[in-house]
Amino acid sequence: MRSLAFGITFLPLLSAAWLVEPPTTAAPDTIQDCTWWAVVEPEENTCQSLVNAYQFSMRLFKLYNPSTVNNCNLVVGNSYCIEQDYNTPVDLPSNEELLGYCQSTGYSYAQYCERCLSSCTSNPLWYDKCFDDLFFNLKYIKNGCEMNGNTECEKYAVDYLCGVDGAGAGAAAGGAAGGAAGGAGGAAAAAGGTAAGAGGAAAGGAAAAGGGAGGAGAAGAPGAPGAPGAPGAPGAPGAASAAGGAGGAAAGAPLSTGRSRDSNDS
Repeated sequence: MRSLAFGITFLPLLSAAWLVEPPTTAAPDTIQDCTWWAVVEPEENTCQSLVNAYQFSMRLFKLYNPSTVNNCNLVVGNSYCIEQDYNTPVDLPSNEELLGYCQSTGYSYAQYCERCLSSCTSNPLWYDKCFDDLFFNLKYIKNGCEMNGNTECEKYAVDYLCGVDGAGAGAAAGGAAGGAAGGAGGAAAAAGGTAAGAGGAAAGGAAAAGGGAGGAGAAGAPGAPGAPGAPGAPGAPGAASAAGGAGGAAAGAPLSTGRSRDSNDS
């Protein structure tokens, strides 16, 4: 009886062989081609808290760790996979799947999902993280714009992050929003734009000097003063403008995070 119990107890452990061995105990059903593990700390004992700590995708976390699908109370000290081998073929989600997630989680911003879809198609595996960051940045820019006494702030935020009339993926690389994102464009906007005050570098490019010196972007966004730069969770994709003082320019559109340990997932 003792030898039989021994065999039953250790059979699951013997059947689990990983590409990179976990540093501590891992669930036997964790994907075998895992290449990076997170060891749960006491303050990270739920799926959400661990995903937040590593700036990771919840969708991928549950794919890599099937034991968490129905129970997201993690075992402190155990290892959970947060990276799959790059050489493993994966099925990329369709644009329809991305759009469905956006529309089901975007609430008041769901109406802009088709327009903003291209912001999260460069790395669709991380689409849930990308859209979550996008919604955060939209809300942050809108609130900052309204605090400065402006109107049509939601339209301004969407124009800035998703491109004016949907043309382009947004201003993260200094695109459709013109001189807001960095360098000489932002400095010129501070001199000639509509924003005022200590941190008020113009986030748009509507002012003559700001729009003219924008350089990186095409048409400037409406001349509303920029929202304070998003604080940005650690490692979260997205670019904050370098234009302006303490208030900063509006946060850039979140860039899709790659399947890499450098892109640690709030």
